[in-house]
Formats: sequence, C-alpha cells, structure tokens
Amino acid sequence: FSEVCADTAEVTVEVFPANVEIQNPDTVFLCKGESVDLEAVTSTGSAENLIWGPYEENLSDSLGLVVNAQPDATVQYFSTFVVGECIVRDSVFVKVDSLPQGLELIPADTTVCVVTLVPIVSSGYDPTLYPDILFDWEPNLGFETADSTLTIVINALETTEYKRYAISGACIDSSTMMMNVDLVPNINIMPSDSSICVGESVDIVAEIDLDPDELSWSPSQNLSCTDCLTPTASPTSSTTYALTVINGTCSAEASTNIQIIQPPSINLIGDTEICP
Repeated sequence: FSEVCADTAEVTVEVFPANVEIQNPDTVFLCKGESVDLEAVTSTGSAENLIWGPYEENLSDSLGLVVNAQPDATVQYFSTFVVGECIVRDSVFVKVDSLPQGLELIPADTTVCVVTLVPIVSSGYDPTLYPDILFDWEPNLGFETADSTLTIVINALETTEYKRYAISGACIDSSTMMMNVDLVPNINIMPSDSSICVGESVDIVAEIDLDPDELSWSPSQNLSCTDCLTPTASPTSSTTYALTVINGTCSAEASTNIQIIQPPSINLIGDTEICP
C-alpha cells in the first residue's frame, strides 16, 4: 500500500490593537473666534503615529493626543492612527457660526418725553448670509412692534434699560440702550378764573407735582414776577395769564383768566332848585 506523508508547521500571527476615538461630540459648535481642544484616545495610550488634519485649518499642532482648533469656517477634522500595517481614523465636525458686524443699537442712550415713540435701529445685514439668526428684546415694556426683529419701536413709558440679544448658532451677542423718560408736569392754578374791579389785584397760586427745570408766565405785563409760582396780577384790562412749565424734554401749560369789571357810568343832572 502507499504511505501517507504528513507534516506540521506553526505560524504566529501578532494582532496589533489599533483604535482611535475622538472624545469630543461628533459635532462641535463654535462661534467664529472661539477655539476648542480636541482630544483623542488611542488603543496604545500613546500619541506615537497619531496625526491630526487638516493642519492648515488652524490646528495648534498635527501631533499629540490633544490639539487646539480655532477654525475660521466649518470644517471636519480627522485623527489618523497607524499601528503596524493598520490604519484607523476618527473624525469630528466643527460647525463655525458668526454674527454680522454693526449690531450696535442706535441711539445707544436717549432722553425723551413720556409716551414718545422711539425707533431703535442697527445697521442692516444680508439675511442670506445669516439665515438662522434670531433676535429677542427685553424687558417687554412699551413694545409697539414685534420683539423678534433687528429693530424695534418703543413707546417710552418709564426710564428703562433695554437689551437685545442676537443669536446665530453658537454665537450670542447682546446690546443695551438706556431710555430715560421725562414726565409731563401737572399744573393746577388757583383761581382758574376771576373778576376784579379796575385797580384791584389778584394773587395767583400755581401748584406743580414735580420740581421743574423752568417755568414762565406770559404775558409778563402787570405781574409781580414771571418765574415764580405765586405772582400777583394787576391787569388794567381783561387778561389771560399762561404758565409754561418745562421738565427736561416735556412741557405743559395752564392758564387763568382775569376779567376787569368796569365801573358803572353815572350821569348827574345839573343843579336844580326845589321848594322847601
């Protein structure tokens, strides 16, 4: 019979553990100008043969377990790890957002009379470049237009600091303006109307609910003072005296009328004689 030949041999296969994982989320959101540390963990625990890229996209280094990225635009970074003949790779997507220039509020600060309509604006921008931008104003006081727009019209009710937020992805900007609101003076004049005889005088008393910047009576003729609250009027003919009060950007006016009563006309008959 024929003999069967057999032989054995051994081969050793060495398996290199090859793995790399970027520890950041799959997508990282940045506002333009911000940076992020990208960290990788390798199966060997070493940064040897680990390469980051694309390096030209503002990476602090192409080597190392941790690198800093400050991209100017949205980019995908890769970490490539080589062990023996094995090449493995992981990636992270960095989305870069930005805000338009010129978002300062105009006016930055202003002083107006109460219930004045005040438009607050900013420079315009191309909405096609910032399709996801959002705006939000606070506090919600006196808004005459929507609070989700770049500009707004406010009815000035009281002194308030307004703030507008501009949000575009990871970018948040806030701008403030101070609305100083002056109040309209309330004026009460006593007497409101009066009648006097020729040669008589009237003491006028004015009451105001705040400390005004300026007050003046007109006409000024036949008044003891024109910038006081208690003038004495000695008109020679019927006159309406008006008091104008100024408080910052607000003004108010009230008046009093003084009627002059003319003495009756008396016609006397000439001398006559009568019997006793």
